[in-house]
Amino acid sequence: MTRDAGTFEYDAEEARAEEDAYRTAGAAERRRFVRESLDPTDGETVVSVGCGPGFEPLELADAVGEDGEVVGVDRSSPMCALARDRLASSPNARVARGDATDLPIARDAADAATVVQVLQYVEDPSTALAELRRVLRTGGRAAVFLADWDTFVVRGGDPDRTETVLASWRDHCAHPTLGSRLRGPAESAGFSVRSIDPYTVADADPTPDSFAGTLIEFVTEFAADHDAVTRTVADAWRAEIRDAISGGTGFVGLTGYCYLLETTTGR
Repeated sequence: MTRDAGTFEYDAEEARAEEDAYRTAGAAERRRFVRESLDPTDGETVVSVGCGPGFEPLELADAVGEDGEVVGVDRSSPMCALARDRLASSPNARVARGDATDLPIARDAADAATVVQVLQYVEDPSTALAELRRVLRTGGRAAVFLADWDTFVVRGGDPDRTETVLASWRDHCAHPTLGSRLRGPAESAGFSVRSIDPYTVADADPTPDSFAGTLIEFVTEFAADHDAVTRTVADAWRAEIRDAISGGTGFVGLTGYCYLLETTTGR
């Protein structure tokens, strides 16, 4: 994966590897949490911004029924291809390639939107929020979920090595603490904040498809390419954290926040 303006770009192989993370029970549970916050109803038009390989729009399509429509948007061509395959049997869902700052959606065309783990990767989140406001009708709503990486906790292994690796991980996105700072930018973009609900994952499962196992793998691969961390250090960190978790002394935790935003009458 390469970083481009605070985002990740995927080739086809990397997109398929990322798809595996979307299959995990933890990812499915977070999607359920966001979906329940948004509460999509029959007949609505919903936009899934940063839809990835299509799991979220597929689930939203069920919620809005045959009279509704779901549009999944992603900037990655390989992700869009995976999403189109996944949605092939859903006549009320489609995929469009686009960016969060330039959505391929008409003004006032959507009743609701989901934006999950996207805004912290956008160089200027205010631009993306303004674009989200543009496509939502007055009274429309958006469930915006962001992790706050200041809440990322990893226990086990050498504390200094963990500190070095986690410090490098903060560079993986443009705005690592936006999860606890979104209210002001959202209100400036023309939204009212109806609720902010925390979502904490605490995991001591070392298996590869667990939350802890998946996240440790992502962090390791990013850190290995970081100027402040070598591959040797990153691999050693991964091994000792896995050993600590397997031995009952390790822990991984992270808190994200789901903002339920509603458009106000003004533009």
